[in-house]
Amino acid sequence: MSKKPKAKRIGDLQRVENTRRRFGSDKTYYFTRLQFPTGEEAQLLFTFDQLRKAAERATRNPEDLLAAGVIRDLLD
Repeated sequence: MSKKPKAKRIGDLQRVENTRRRFGSDKTYYFTRLQFPTGEEAQLLFTFDQLRKAAERATRNPEDLLAAGVIRDLLD
């Protein structure tokens, strides 16, 4: 019996297998934990296509991106 991987820190993406795959669904998803400004956390699953579209949106709208602070850069 294999152990289920543990979730990493908030914001890290992890590729996970779709264990109960339905017809037409992706074989893998990308899992992340997100913390909202209220402090509430959510667990999210994205397809590769959804991540690609989000990356394209960020490229088209650089004025809306937030810069990471120096400390954050050092910790990442």
